[in-house]
Amino acid sequence: MQSPLIAPELPAMPMEETPESSTPCDYEFASDIHSTVDLAELLGKTAKHALVGVPFEAFDLDHQVGVGGIAELWLAHHPAVEKPFVVKVAHRHLADNLHVHAQFDREWRATRILDHPGIIKHYSRGLSEDGRPFLTMEVVVGRSLSHFVRKDINWSFLRAVLIQLCDVLHHVHERGLLHQDLKPSNVLVDISKRRIRLTDFGLTRFEKAKPGATTASVLGTPAYMAPEQARGQLGELGAHTDLYTVGVVLYELLTGSKPFEVESDRVVMIKHCTEAPRPPVIRDCIQAPAEILDVLDRLLAKSPAARYSSARQLKKTLKRMPK
Repeated sequence: MQSPLIAPELPAMPMEETPESSTPCDYEFASDIHSTVDLAELLGKTAKHALVGVPFEAFDLDHQVGVGGIAELWLAHHPAVEKPFVVKVAHRHLADNLHVHAQFDREWRATRILDHPGIIKHYSRGLSEDGRPFLTMEVVVGRSLSHFVRKDINWSFLRAVLIQLCDVLHHVHERGLLHQDLKPSNVLVDISKRRIRLTDFGLTRFEKAKPGATTASVLGTPAYMAPEQARGQLGELGAHTDLYTVGVVLYELLTGSKPFEVESDRVVMIKHCTEAPRPPVIRDCIQAPAEILDVLDRLLAKSPAARYSSARQLKKTLKRMPK
């Protein structure tokens, strides 16, 4: 599930690498949002504490900017806040759904722990009068990585995106968390700051399970799941689990398709556990160095021990590659 995004047509934009010292159910977006919103007005800073305790019914909901399986996104205003913000609120028919409430709780809890320029800022949370959980958060002007899967991109852009994503994941993993739902729709390209922004922490894992622990309740998006995640092997989850998903995202951006294109969630989960992906055919526009295929193979290794041990290790490999 994706988060706060206003989606204009993107200009040509070089991505910036973060310095070495840095430690950062899909939505369909309204196609006309960029024609009805003054984007210049979205670039100001929102008062961080002004929304705490403000009830949902007090918000002026201007435009619906996204809708997903469990929630909808609204561009909103409030007299106490100088600039617009985004409200994420559960669908009415899910007001009593405990799993939905748990996702909102996990997202809020994760964003209280994490503090990185590559992570969407959340301002407040609450319940509407009809019992729907909601979150308020900052506006991001840009596109998700999903937009770039079939668009012409070059290696310099892709390399910078991956390096920035490594920085964000290092921050997440260093604090003992796993995202568990990385995918192109949850990585936003912020055109105002020329950097990526990771969003949707509703499936975050906060504690490492005991070795050998398993579950029948698998969390994540099947097309992007690591083998140990798909098997419900909680005791095997770690930074390498999110890094496998980075490999799936990289495969998709390089080739324009996922490693396993099947309709059944169950079948794609089995394939992640048992089959090698189709040999990748890199799109001509990217002109990536040949060694990116070695990086991809290591990220998509079935065994966690065969993958990169950390996001920082992956970043070092990417930094050694030509721009």
